[in-house]
Amino acid sequence: MGQIDRGRPRRPAREGAASNAGRLAGRVAWLLRVSRLYGADPAWVSAAAFSAAFAGGAHPEAVSESKVSRWETGHTTVPRRA
Repeated sequence: MGQIDRGRPRRPAREGAASNAGRLAGRVAWLLRVSRLYGADPAWVSAAAFSAAFAGGAHPEAVSESKVSRWETGHTTVPRRA
């Protein structure tokens, strides 16, 4: 299979502390980005389109593109409802 280069260049999520909680937060951040970039809906490759469609379901609040980016890079903890 050919390589698909969609979205921003890949950056590893911040690992933070060496604790299990820190490693778990980094893995969740990575999983969010990979799911968005390589998921079934190609429209969500754009973080702006993804954040506009995010509200609803278990996370009723709207989110900004910058918040999604902070979640995906591990700079902000992802809320459980997201």
